[in-house]
Amino acid sequence: MASPGAAGAGTLVRQYFSDGFYPTGNANPTDSLAPSAALLKAMLVNCADPSISGYTNVPNNNIGWGRIDLDSVLYFSGDTKNLAIVDEETGLSTGQFVEYTYSVNSSSVP
Repeated sequence: MASPGAAGAGTLVRQYFSDGFYPTGNANPTDSLAPSAALLKAMLVNCADPSISGYTNVPNNNIGWGRIDLDSVLYFSGDTKNLAIVDEETGLSTGQFVEYTYSVNSSSVP
């Protein structure tokens, strides 16, 4: 039953932001934020790990996008990776766009 697991993972992601772990990786009540439903969904979609033995055609009706791996999307102090989020409540109109630029320091890490 994947739904209870996904709901629990979503709750942990919400608690991560509510407890103020973002952006420092340490719990800091002054950094607390209320994540939008869109951010929670994005975090869950982006943490899906499709490398499940026996399945090569992902997504599919058996495993969806893969197994939930929250460690791949949440940043904690001491991690080698970092996390950047944008949680805007106003959307874009047709034809509008937003552009972000990032520096990639290593091609060995996705």
